[in-house]
Amino acid sequence: MPYLVAVLGFDERHVIKSILRIGFKNVIGIYLIVPRGRVTKQTEDAIKRIKEIARMAGVNQVEIYEIDPLHFEESVAKLRSLLMRLCAGGEEVTVSLGGGIRAMVIEAIVAATLLPQNMRRYVRIVSDLETGEGYIEVVLADILLITELRYEELLIINYLKERGKAGPTDISRDLSIPKTTAWKLLNKLANKGVIEKEGREYKLTENGARLSKIAKQLLTT
Repeated sequence: MPYLVAVLGFDERHVIKSILRIGFKNVIGIYLIVPRGRVTKQTEDAIKRIKEIARMAGVNQVEIYEIDPLHFEESVAKLRSLLMRLCAGGEEVTVSLGGGIRAMVIEAIVAATLLPQNMRRYVRIVSDLETGEGYIEVVLADILLITELRYEELLIINYLKERGKAGPTDISRDLSIPKTTAWKLLNKLANKGVIEKEGREYKLTENGARLSKIAKQLLTT
C-alpha cells in the first residue's frame, strides 16, 4: 500500500486526483509539503479539505511537512530523509508535483533522485497538468536507469520489444553488433533487471517493457 507525498500550494485538486488514482482504501498516509513560514489562508483551507477527503477514505495519517524553499540543500536533505523513511519498508511512494512553489517541486525531484538505488523502484513521480487535461506518471528508477544505458543497449531493448524474444546470435546479426559485445550487453541488461533469460533467448521484463517506450522515442529523435 502506497504513501502519498504532495507538494502543496493553494490548490488541492492534484492531491485529490492522486488519492483517487491510488484508490481510497490503498493509501497508508499523506504527507503535504508546504513552505515553512509562508502558509497562506488558501493553503490552510486546502489542507482542511484534503483532511476531510482523507477522513472519508479512512486515512488517518495526514502530516504537514514544512521546508524552506530558499534553503535548497537543507530542503533536499529533509525530503530525502522523509522518502527514505517511507520507502524503508518496501512500500510504494507516489510523489505528486502538481502544485506548490516551483523551487519546492525542484527540491522534491532532486531529493528523489538522490535516494539509494534499491529504493528508487518504489517511487513514482506524478504531475497533473494545470489545465486539468491529464497527468504524467513515471517510475523514478526507469528514468534514472535510462540515462545509464548505451546506444547499443537501447537498440537491444527496442529490438526485443518488437521481436518478443531473441538470442545473442540474432541480436548480433540484426543489429550489427559483434557477438561478444552482444553477450556482454545482454548480461548487463539482465543484471539491471531489464531483460531475463528464457531458455537460450532473452525477453523484456516488466521493467524493460516500460523502458522500451522511452528507448524507442530516444532512438527516433
